[in-house]
Amino acid sequence: MKTKTYISFKISILSIIVICLIGMLIFLLTEGPHYHWKWNFKKEQKIIYEDTYSISELEQIYINVKLTDITVKPSKDNEIHITIYGEKEEEVSSTLADNQLTITKNTKNEFCFGFCFVNNNEIVLYLPVNMSTTLYFKTSGGDIQIADFPNINVNAETSSGDIAFGTVKNINGKTQSGDVEGKNVEHVSFHTSSGDIRFNNIKGKVDLKTSSGDIDIKNFQILENSNIDTTSGDVSISHITDTYIATKTRSGDTTIKESNRFSEFELQIETNSGDIIVK
Repeated sequence: MKTKTYISFKISILSIIVICLIGMLIFLLTEGPHYHWKWNFKKEQKIIYEDTYSISELEQIYINVKLTDITVKPSKDNEIHITIYGEKEEEVSSTLADNQLTITKNTKNEFCFGFCFVNNNEIVLYLPVNMSTTLYFKTSGGDIQIADFPNINVNAETSSGDIAFGTVKNINGKTQSGDVEGKNVEHVSFHTSSGDIRFNNIKGKVDLKTSSGDIDIKNFQILENSNIDTTSGDVSISHITDTYIATKTRSGDTTIKESNRFSEFELQIETNSGDIIVK
C-alpha cells in the first residue's frame, strides 16, 4: 500500500513539473524575445574604459548597447567624462566627430533565451549640468537613469529595463516591459507594453500609450493637445489646469472632477478595461 501511495505521489509531482516546464517553454518561445531577466553572477564592477572630453557644446550623444545600464550624472567640472564597467575582453570605444559623441560597447558574454546570464555592465556618463544637447540611448535589457539636466532632450529606448529621469526639456521613449518614471519636463512621449508610467510636474504636452500598465500623472499644466491611451491599465491624473477632457472606456469607470468644453486645449484619454480618474 505504501509503495502504491509513493508511486502515485511521485507521478503527481512529476506531472506538475512537466506541466510547468511546458508552460515555461511556450512562454519563452512566444514572448522570449520581448522579455529578459538579467542574472548577475558577479557583483563586483570592473572599470574597463575611461575617457574625458573638454567640449562645451554637442549636437547629440549616441549610445547603442546590449544588456548594459546607462546612467547620466552631473559632472563636477565643465567636461564630459565616460566610465564604463564590464568585462575586460569587451570592445569599448568613444568617438567625437561632426559634433556628435558616439559610445559603443560590444558585450560578448551574453546568453539570452528569455533569461539573460550577464555581468554588471554599465555606462556612466558625466555631463555639465547646463549643457544643451540631445541624447539618443538604446539598450536591450538595461536600465536608463538620467539626473537633472534642464536643457537636454532625450530619446531613450530599452527592451526590458526601467527608464527614470529628473528634470529634462523633452523626452521621447519606449520600453516593452519596464516602468517609466520622471519629473519636471515640458513634452513627454512614451510607449510601453506592460510597464507603468508615472510623471510629476509636466508643463506642455503628453503622448502616452501602454498596453497593460497604469498611467499616473501629478501636476499637469497642459499647453498643447495631448493623448493618453491604455488597453487594460488605469489612468489617474491629479491637479491639471483648465482643459477639455474627452474620455472613452469600454468596461472601466470614469471620474472627472472638471472639464471645460470651451478650453483651448484638449486631453483625450482612452482605455479598454481600466478606470479613468481626473481630479
